Amino acid sequence: MAAEDIVLVDDDRVIQKMVGGFLERRGYHVRKASDGIEALRFVRDRIPDLVITDVRMPELNGIELTSRLRAHHRTAAVPILMFSELGSAHDALAGYAAGADDYLPKPFELEILEAKVQSLLRRSAGDSAKVNRGKVILFAHAKGGVGTTCLAVNTAILLAACGLSSCGATASAAQPARNENSAAKYMTRSGRGLKPDALSSRAKRARTHR
Repeated sequence: MAAEDIVLVDDDRVIQKMVGGFLERRGYHVRKASDGIEALRFVRDRIPDLVITDVRMPELNGIELTSRLRAHHRTAAVPILMFSELGSAHDALAGYAAGADDYLPKPFELEILEAKVQSLLRRSAGDSAKVNRGKVILFAHAKGGVGTTCLAVNTAILLAACGLSSCGATASAAQPARNENSAAKYMTRSGRGLKPDALSSRAKRARTHR
């Protein structure tokens, strides 16, 4: 399995060497940036598994970097660990407000850093595995027509409103009366979609045209 990719952002070369070297020895692939501008270039080249950034840097600081990453759909879910000088509560609060996932005050133990890195990567992997996939319901009829379309639209509204899994609803074009009835009852309660008489009149017209 490929090593997890981390972008480390800090204008302090000593921190870059110490933290970057430690993470590399732990098996991570580390790309080192001196400010937010360089970090954004790295991210555009390849989306990392994790970003570790200092708060106070020239050009583009860690707060602005975090805000930009969160604002873009490709990087909105990338975990971000932020660190800054010990006792700077303002930096910590600003970091969380911008979207940082965790915060580590300097100076810090490298083992604590590693534990936070592992935790964020595990959480990110778990979130990716839980992504819900949509379901498709196909309405097919030999002749098609208004009745089938009406049934499909109203059933879709019903399923969207109550949730496919929790509602336990299934639909089939072979059972138009029952499905139209269910949809009609829901539309009447919610005030959405077609009223029962409209559903029935459309169904009658559909049967007439077949």
